[in-house]
Amino acid sequence: VGRPYIVGIEGCVHDGWLVFSNISEKVHRDYLFYVLSGFDAQSQFQGKALGGVVQNLNIDRAKSVRIPLPDIYIQKKIVSECQEVEDEVLVAQKNIFSYQNLGLEIIAEEKFSKISLGQRAQRVAALIDPQKRDGEVIYIGLENIEGGTGRVVDMGMTPYADIKSVKSEFSQGDVLYGKLRPNLNKVYIAESAGICSTDILVFRFSSADLAYLYSHYLRTPEFNAAVVRTIAGQQLPRTSWDKLAVLPVPDFTKVDVHRLVISIKTLEKQIAEAQAVIDSAPARKQAILHKYL
Repeated sequence: VGRPYIVGIEGCVHDGWLVFSNISEKVHRDYLFYVLSGFDAQSQFQGKALGGVVQNLNIDRAKSVRIPLPDIYIQKKIVSECQEVEDEVLVAQKNIFSYQNLGLEIIAEEKFSKISLGQRAQRVAALIDPQKRDGEVIYIGLENIEGGTGRVVDMGMTPYADIKSVKSEFSQGDVLYGKLRPNLNKVYIAESAGICSTDILVFRFSSADLAYLYSHYLRTPEFNAAVVRTIAGQQLPRTSWDKLAVLPVPDFTKVDVHRLVISIKTLEKQIAEAQAVIDSAPARKQAILHKYL
């Protein structure tokens, strides 16, 4: 609620949106966007929103939000400096995409001999009933794994009591692979032990370096295309361990493993630096607003 967008197309919106048009000449459109995105305005929007599960603003409540209105020259200065931050974010996003693809290409394009996934990975099939456990646990659902990136989002400790059905256990270093709608390419190497949805398969490899490399290979377009061909089901398309176990994967030698791990970790360091630019952007734009307002 309260998140602004600048519309770049003509069209229609449903009643979940408020449209600001015919903006006064005293207000630079992009300044309005940045100031409404800022902490002060967002706090007002949150405080004025109605509703429990779904929060809403009406026109009168949105109108009552107060924003600073400096001279148009100051507004343009704010826009210019915030846009510089946005430009850096755009470059960082492009770099992340490039580095991620390069990391996958390093593995996929070299001519390695092949072995089946089942010969290299062990499927971990341990299940637990959370209702029979006390305390909290790290829980990962499919919604927590980003498609194609190998990252998790919104992961935290969850009370066992809040988890209602049987789940799969995993250990640090295991590779989690989303079997439901596998075209979404959800793969994650676990940084700690926990439990996950049974729509996620858990793979274990003989070493941390092999798990690291295969967690990358399983996200390559080559492997994902092979997995998609194993999908069964219309409403809930999914694959299975039996189908994945026979798919070919690279048979990395010790020399390959050492060389590839160094190359990919170098790229991941660059990805982390670019992500830090993106993560710092909201605070940097807020600092610009505070400097002038």
